Amino acid sequence: MKTVSFLSGNKLDPSNEYQIEVDRKAAPAGAKVGLWLDDDGKLFPQVARSAPPAANDVAAFGAEFVLLDRARIRTSLGPMSGVLTLEPGTQFDLELFGARRVLNVKGGSLAVKGGRRFVAVESAVAQVHMNRVPNVVNVLTLEWEPPPGANKGDRFPIHVTQKSAQGVVMGGITFEFVVD
Repeated sequence: MKTVSFLSGNKLDPSNEYQIEVDRKAAPAGAKVGLWLDDDGKLFPQVARSAPPAANDVAAFGAEFVLLDRARIRTSLGPMSGVLTLEPGTQFDLELFGARRVLNVKGGSLAVKGGRRFVAVESAVAQVHMNRVPNVVNVLTLEWEPPPGANKGDRFPIHVTQKSAQGVVMGGITFEFVVD
């Protein structure tokens, strides 16, 4: 698995929303591509970051809930009452609220892993529409794993484009992953 981090946003952009688009059309279907929305603070130490949320602030960090065993719950949902059966592996994610909240994901799925948000890119193109802190630069990380059977030296470009909330291209970068 390979990762590469990059900067998104713009210190001169006062808007509070933007989109990140990941185009993996040139990568084979078996390759795994994902995007980490929250950095771990290890890279780009010169980039100023907003103060991290308090460690006990679930609404800021997000949370993940995975059911390990089958459960039956008697519930009322509006005018309907009944028994809801949840199978093992049923998962609920509580994502960030506020400044960096994900508004919509198309072509991928959002999960919380180790307190950080991760979008698995499942289609040829995935779009993540999210809130942002105005005039701030964010660190995002692209993750890639080659498909089974890939040959040493095979090259797969992945394009990442930043767009305004209205879909206007604001910038982008192409990463070429090479199989070791």
